[in-house]
Amino acid sequence: MAITANQIESSNTLEQFRQEFNSLQSDVSGLEAGTIAFTTIETTNANTTTLNVLEDGTIKFEGATDDGFETTLTAADPTADRTITFPNSSGTVALSGTSSLTVADGGTIGSETTTGAITIAANGNITLSGDLTVSGDDLTMGTNTSGHLLIADGTNFNPTAVGDLSEISTIASDDVFLAVDTSGGGLKKVARSTVVSGLATSSAISNVVEDTSPQLGGDLDMNGQDIVTTSNADLELAPNGTGHVTIRGNTNQGTIQFNCENNSHGQQVKAAPHSESANNVLTLPSTGGDARLVSATSTATLTNKTLTSPVLNTATVGTSIVPSSADGATLGTASVEFSDLFLADAGTIQFGNDQEITLTHVADVGLTLTHVTAGDNLPIVLQLKSEEDAIIADEVIASIEFAAGDSDGTDGATVAAGIHAIAEGTFSASANATKLVFTTGVSETAASSATAKMTLSSAGLLTIADDFMIKDGGTIGVASANDAMTISSAGIVTFKDDIVIKDGGTFGTSTTPAAMTIAAGGAVTFSATPVFPDGSIALDDLDIDGGTDIGADLTTSDLIVVDDAAGGTNRKAALSRVVTLMTAQGFSQEDPTALAIALG
Repeated sequence: MAITANQIESSNTLEQFRQEFNSLQSDVSGLEAGTIAFTTIETTNANTTTLNVLEDGTIKFEGATDDGFETTLTAADPTADRTITFPNSSGTVALSGTSSLTVADGGTIGSETTTGAITIAANGNITLSGDLTVSGDDLTMGTNTSGHLLIADGTNFNPTAVGDLSEISTIASDDVFLAVDTSGGGLKKVARSTVVSGLATSSAISNVVEDTSPQLGGDLDMNGQDIVTTSNADLELAPNGTGHVTIRGNTNQGTIQFNCENNSHGQQVKAAPHSESANNVLTLPSTGGDARLVSATSTATLTNKTLTSPVLNTATVGTSIVPSSADGATLGTASVEFSDLFLADAGTIQFGNDQEITLTHVADVGLTLTHVTAGDNLPIVLQLKSEEDAIIADEVIASIEFAAGDSDGTDGATVAAGIHAIAEGTFSASANATKLVFTTGVSETAASSATAKMTLSSAGLLTIADDFMIKDGGTIGVASANDAMTISSAGIVTFKDDIVIKDGGTFGTSTTPAAMTIAAGGAVTFSATPVFPDGSIALDDLDIDGGTDIGADLTTSDLIVVDDAAGGTNRKAALSRVVTLMTAQGFSQEDPTALAIALG
């Protein structure tokens, strides 16, 4: 946190003064809480000798870059007044455990009593003013060759190989050997005469070549040397009977190393560790000529090799995996199955000895199932078969389901459409009635349990759950007359031939479905009075011969049908109007001839 308040100018407003005052109050609170960060602290007038930091306080240095990394200077809780004095010089403060300590060329490091106990020259040589005590076991030097001795040359101690020492050409009787007293006496000198006397007493001095059956009285210590042969002779180890050569283990497993011809590289054959309790026998191959061994990490090519129940964690196949014979191998077993199978773009799975059926990947599209054999009547057949032996009505035999991705939620993750073969009854040796059910999703699953949108029964009956629509002017018909019925864009239905309905069948509307009934004999019965357009029925078409006689004499109240003013509009009229007309024409009611003329 930095200082946020700014100076107030004479041009500032009262609101700006209030804002800067509030910022100043926040800055003062930050100073009191110790959360204000400063770029530079100068103590030139106030408390010029001491900078006090509150309890658990710290001083943080941002460094050259204003970022999230700082150097914090803090102090452990002192139990008394402590003073840290910086020297009157420029340099870098060394930290314990993380930085090196550098002194001037020829500088010294010491104690309060002996300030120059250690002097370090410009070339790095160190001079001690007192004794050097090594509390550890080792003295490490820049030149530290195994087997060398640290020998004084009159000025310095230097590591020296025994072979580099001056050689004694003749051992005098008073020359001595350097030996280790195994009784606990450490390094001691041994006189030549004592060594010779000890060897002679133990009969140790003899000519090994002359001993035809030499035996070791103890372990043979090679002492850093080799067992060698001359004149290209073999080095043979010949155990007796069923004995064998054992390479014993020590702190590690028994190991044999085979070096290259320059002895600059070596390969080892190593026994299994003790934890594996291994006692197996490895037998080298006996046939096939010269060969190379194959290891778990080497790169090698195996040809004509039989692997029985191998376990391959990751196998790289150069060309193909081929069974020993046609139909002679499987991928996986009934209890040990493969997981995923990955094929490249346009990869194929080929079936049959002739590979006539192929399943081919079409990149970014899907799969193609093909009968590749050319010829007549060779269709491709994809059969979905259920091996259930007890099929009963309404059981699903097989389904084809369509679904999209599931990223859009519950409905989007369900089956969107399906075609399902569902049994209509119990299957037997003489029955397999099946219907095809078509389902589509709206906001539902379209699995076989969904409401059918269209069903094709075993008898060929097609049932549709909603409207059936064809194109404008489309036709519906049969094989012999595919345009038996035509439906125009306005919905007008035109029949190519007769319309025949069942005996007693009806025609009607949605409100009155039985508006017209046609009996078996052809009689038409209307549920309401029929209405015909004016002039639509010719007079010749009216046949009253089969009508029922009135059964009584005519009266003036009886009705007749007249053509009103010969205008084509039929109306009723009472016979009284005929009498009135006759009277107006001068006929008498007693004149029967006139009445007959009037009545036609």
